Amino acid sequence: AKRENFDWLNKRLEWSVSWGAVYKKKTIKNLRFAEDLTVGEDTYFFAQAINNVRTVARIDYALYNYSLNDDSVTARKWRESSKSELIARQRIKTMLENDKILYPRARAGNAATCLNFVARYYNDDAFIENALPYCKRIFQEDFWELLKGVIKNKRADVFCKAVVFAISPRLYIQIYRLRYRNGRKR
Repeated sequence: AKRENFDWLNKRLEWSVSWGAVYKKKTIKNLRFAEDLTVGEDTYFFAQAINNVRTVARIDYALYNYSLNDDSVTARKWRESSKSELIARQRIKTMLENDKILYPRARAGNAATCLNFVARYYNDDAFIENALPYCKRIFQEDFWELLKGVIKNKRADVFCKAVVFAISPRLYIQIYRLRYRNGRKR
């Protein structure tokens, strides 16, 4: 498939982790993981690899088992270093600025990452105090691209979440708190 088919909002056309791919040596020869990123460094690496190719092959079979770990860097409580995931997405946007096809998709993926971030840390007061304003700002930059992308990919669930978050991030958080009260979905 052409690299232009890559889409951060379409789960069948999106990959965002470096370990989920096999690369030709020439594709990643000059790439390095960003050492200043504690989270999202694999997403940024993968986007750089995508940026270096014309075509991408995809296998729709699970070839590995992924274990969820409650102590992983993405499962723990909010820390300032968690923000690096959002910084990685901002770097991807910057890298793809001149790509008329992938740039809008990177922007949509950036806004979707903000929604996922808030969903992950909705119950963490430190996140709400220290990072929610940042999430809101970068979400608003890419909101319209997200809406176009979710309409194209027929993702009504993400459309609704995006509109609620755009209207009121605090309302979005309250909905999550009601929905997942006591750790259970209601």
